[in-house]
Amino acid sequence: QVFQGIGFHLASETLADEEFCILDTVLRSNHPELVEYLENAHAMIGGTPVEAYRWVRIHMTVEAEHRDAALASADLAVRYYAGAQTQDCVRQWIVEGIQRFAAIQAEFMEGLTSPEFEECTTSGGR
Repeated sequence: QVFQGIGFHLASETLADEEFCILDTVLRSNHPELVEYLENAHAMIGGTPVEAYRWVRIHMTVEAEHRDAALASADLAVRYYAGAQTQDCVRQWIVEGIQRFAAIQAEFMEGLTSPEFEECTTSGGR
């Protein structure tokens, strides 16, 4: 399960910049009022007001460093694994985690264009 978790995290870091670009495009195209609200709303983080939409915007560019660190960590995890299974088996566990992330992410992205999301964002729901 730990190695599947490493794969899940690796996939999230590898796809994050693209995923946030897609999220930004979908939100700007389908929900411009929500984006405008979030760009003008501020949350307090460490005593500093921060634009609420910054979380989406910043993740469109900083993920390359996170991806590189995740790849290096996965490599080290395989290299230092001391259990009874082969390194190929451990790599397969990592791939299974990547596949699990891909399935969940695909469902999330499909949900961005679902009628339920549209209803929630236009009716003032959360």
